[in-house]
Amino acid sequence: MEPKEYIAALDLGSSKIIGMVGFKKQDAKLEVIAIEKVDSLTCIRRGTIHNLEETLLNAKQIINKLNNRIHPNKLTKVYVGVGGQSIHTVNHKAYRDLEQEEFVNDDLIRSLIDECLEITPNNAEVLEVIPNEYKLDSKKTEINPVGVACTEIEGNFKLIVGRPSSKQIITRAIEEKSEIKVAELPISQMAAASLLLSDADKVLGCALIDFGAGTTSVSIYKDGLLRHLAVIPFGGNVVTKDICSANLMEAEAEKLKKSFGSAILNPESDNKVFHPRGTGALDDPKIDLHTLNNIIEGRMSEIIENVWSQIEISGISKQLGAGIYYTGGASQLRNVSDLIKRITGIEAKKAVNCREIINASASNEAMQNPAYSVVLGLLASGTMNCVKIAPQTITNAIPEPMFVEMAVQEIEKSKEKPVVPDKDKGKGIGGWKKKFVDKSNTLFGSMFENNDDTEMK
Repeated sequence: MEPKEYIAALDLGSSKIIGMVGFKKQDAKLEVIAIEKVDSLTCIRRGTIHNLEETLLNAKQIINKLNNRIHPNKLTKVYVGVGGQSIHTVNHKAYRDLEQEEFVNDDLIRSLIDECLEITPNNAEVLEVIPNEYKLDSKKTEINPVGVACTEIEGNFKLIVGRPSSKQIITRAIEEKSEIKVAELPISQMAAASLLLSDADKVLGCALIDFGAGTTSVSIYKDGLLRHLAVIPFGGNVVTKDICSANLMEAEAEKLKKSFGSAILNPESDNKVFHPRGTGALDDPKIDLHTLNNIIEGRMSEIIENVWSQIEISGISKQLGAGIYYTGGASQLRNVSDLIKRITGIEAKKAVNCREIINASASNEAMQNPAYSVVLGLLASGTMNCVKIAPQTITNAIPEPMFVEMAVQEIEKSKEKPVVPDKDKGKGIGGWKKKFVDKSNTLFGSMFENNDDTEMK
């Protein structure tokens, strides 16, 4: 049975734009029915749209590919993640003095959030408002104060801010050359966290590091709430470019990094020598394993040290009961968890999907690909139908080949019996035909009823 609603999502990544369509099953499992991706190195840099025209064309290409995959159904809207190096959190407080003691209601909380949305901290745009605690009458602290009486309320909020007009630019990139609309623009880091972190992790306290191609982000949770979010403007691409300093092409450096790279140099390992081009020429560039991993460790250490600095700034560094999780492209390097622990002193483990995901055309292992974390998180958290379902063309009528075969069989049977004159004299063969029609109607319903009865009258 075809689902009544589908969700579609796009992740505008620094190396690829990834699109997916899926639906939520009754048992809460997420089933993915279409995945498409295109390279984005020339149009998106550090998670931000760099070349609008190329992004427009790439987005249209992804949408067309997804439409082909779900044909005859058609996309009408899509969730798109908002990320990039400008994303970070700032603290903000909003106050209300009430004329008399009254119970806090949803309208009062909404007014505090609306106030947060109107501010422009350091010329940035407020993208999302995350309520933390509320202080009532300067003493009682509540995470959910609705229904509690007070005369004064102070809301402590985390404002996720980013480059001005970032949402408008993304909306234009998706809608300008396609026939679909943007459903919502969730924060990419929060979408990934919704998929990779359990509720228990967020309550106990944890940090999620996402090693992207152009940036590395860190999201910190405690008591079930987002407490800090920051983006470091270095990612896997910088590691690759460092390897290129050994006179290698970028594609060669990337391949070596993925195949043999380690976040920690092991001096005791065999020092293999690689000739990426394998031409045998005297000037053929080469690099040995120790040099490769020494470069990788140096840059990865710098990135993780910046991440640790943000964790300390959050004030939650000593409250990470669930430890540190990591994902993204660089999470596939060997010994990443060891390097994180060496720098932070906290146990680190690779993040995996907390939600079961089904894809008939791909393995469960493929669905654990770190590159899919954001787009799968968008699908999992989406609530709006994004696809126009084509009208059903299948009916309950007997298929034509079967219909013909049954009709022929009935005629052959009738030939074996002598024709008995009908009581309706003078009608000859017409009377026999009427009997045949009456008999055939028991097989085929009313398929012959109108035409043949008309002929007999």
